[in-house]
Amino acid sequence: MIYVIVGHRGTGKSHWLNVISQVYKEKALCFDLDREIEAVSGLTISSIFQTEGQKGFRKWEQKVFSRLLKNIQNSSSGKKVFIAVGAGFVFKKTKNMKVIYLGRITDSDGRIFLNRPRLIEKEKSPFREYLNLYQKREAYYLKQADETFFRMEHFKKVQLSDRIFLGVKKNPRPFFILRLNPKAMPKNLHLWKDFLTKRLYWGTRFFEIHDETASFDFIKRIQSLVPEKKILFSSQKKQSFRKVKNKLNWSWDLSLGEPPKGASVLSLHHRDQRKLQTVLRNFSAYTNYHLKLAVEIFTLQELWDGLVWQREDPKNRSFLPRSSDGRWPWFRNAFPMPLHFVREGGGDVLDQPFFAEVCHYQGKARALAGVIGNPVHSSATPAEHTPFLHRKRSIPVLSIPLKEKEMTKKNLELFRKMGFVFFAVTSPLKKKAFRCADILDKEAQKLKSVNLLIYHRGKWRGYNTDGEGLKFLEKDKNKNVVVWGGGGVRNAVKKHLPKALFYSARRGTPLSSKPASQVDVLVWAVGRSRMNQGCLWPSEKWRPSVVRDLNYMEDSPGKEYAMKVGASYESGWAFFKAQAAKQREIFSKLEKQ
Repeated sequence: MIYVIVGHRGTGKSHWLNVISQVYKEKALCFDLDREIEAVSGLTISSIFQTEGQKGFRKWEQKVFSRLLKNIQNSSSGKKVFIAVGAGFVFKKTKNMKVIYLGRITDSDGRIFLNRPRLIEKEKSPFREYLNLYQKREAYYLKQADETFFRMEHFKKVQLSDRIFLGVKKNPRPFFILRLNPKAMPKNLHLWKDFLTKRLYWGTRFFEIHDETASFDFIKRIQSLVPEKKILFSSQKKQSFRKVKNKLNWSWDLSLGEPPKGASVLSLHHRDQRKLQTVLRNFSAYTNYHLKLAVEIFTLQELWDGLVWQREDPKNRSFLPRSSDGRWPWFRNAFPMPLHFVREGGGDVLDQPFFAEVCHYQGKARALAGVIGNPVHSSATPAEHTPFLHRKRSIPVLSIPLKEKEMTKKNLELFRKMGFVFFAVTSPLKKKAFRCADILDKEAQKLKSVNLLIYHRGKWRGYNTDGEGLKFLEKDKNKNVVVWGGGGVRNAVKKHLPKALFYSARRGTPLSSKPASQVDVLVWAVGRSRMNQGCLWPSEKWRPSVVRDLNYMEDSPGKEYAMKVGASYESGWAFFKAQAAKQREIFSKLEKQ
């Protein structure tokens, strides 16, 4: 079988090909189409774009791909074959071919590339170029895909989820539920049995079939391929309950009325503006069912109340909080329920965690850790601290979106009750975290900002390790430096660049009376979300030779600004890694006390 890996630019197809090679070793052949083109043509991809344009490159793709398929078909190795193709490559599937759509949660955010050919000549912004192509390509990938796999952000090494997805390792704990959507199933019906068998091997406790997305023909076909005890039928239409054979596990939505005979799960999805405590009290009146509470949750207090309710009868209750913006996957990862729903790809229930996350977070936790800020879905903190906290200390690290108004002492206490002992704090919460900490170290007091909270001996202790990360700026202390934005790290930057001029990115004006006349180095400290909220670009008259970014994200506007003015670019990875290492050092010292 030939597996073709598709996905957006920068999603990590070539890297995952290396992961596959490590997982299968000599049992699989792996080909990167771009590398094959370079080998056949004797040219680099960039030079092909320069001399032949995008049309010429597309011709090379088709030619080399056809040649590769022919060579594979003529080979009698019997090995699995994986081919990673470019984001814009269009091909026709063959009978012995499966397509895997590889994705990341940040695909829709946009990415900027310094070392890849531009694809839309008329589009000046490389960021807009990516977004302009995103929707069209997303539709194509979903149409082609037989399987979808979303890997976790910034996890480079082989993960347990890679081994389980590829069928090399069996998941020993069959505890989660996958919803079967006809649109996400393989387009070739003959592949359905393999598709379902593979997911049973993953450790799928139930396959959920929902009557809002599945026809009766679809249900009948699934029943012929999967043991009925492995099917959970979720009914939100009264007539569905009567028509489908009553041999399945039944989930009845209470919005339809009182449950009929035969239902094993009662689900509640709507609270109708009622207080949560009222909902919990009324729902608890139903006995002899498994109660699935999946109402919209608005606050951390409600989140805690729902968890307390579930823990009163943990075997017969599942609390699955929902939101309009998908902000609760971290909770579902931290507290897996008896009915633990997961998604393979994008899906329509944004609060369901991805399959890769479920594999990563399964197992008992001694305590919990997280990164808090807004946004945090693209944060590298979970990957950075996992070897130290999760693997060595059984303290999983979660990405928790938190708004400024939610950064309060009361909510910190709720997090403590849930088991959290460690928080990396990022924008825009550093100043609020400073006010919430019970005890502050000297650096945090001096900077009036906290980027690390650790619960130790009954107190939340606040620290600031930004200064450790910003030491790399000292090489520019005798140059003309402008710092664009960065309210949360401004005092820390001043310590290393006392002569720098600071500008408000929101107003585009200097914070002192002295405007910049010459700019040698621009320190970028504004994230994409703030630019989308109205922050301004620096003056077009400035021509810094270097842009040093405090942001390491792939959509960073600092990268885009460097391209605009022709400056060299340094990402914020060094800053991030250094301050994160200091955080681990602090935690280790507290452990010994």
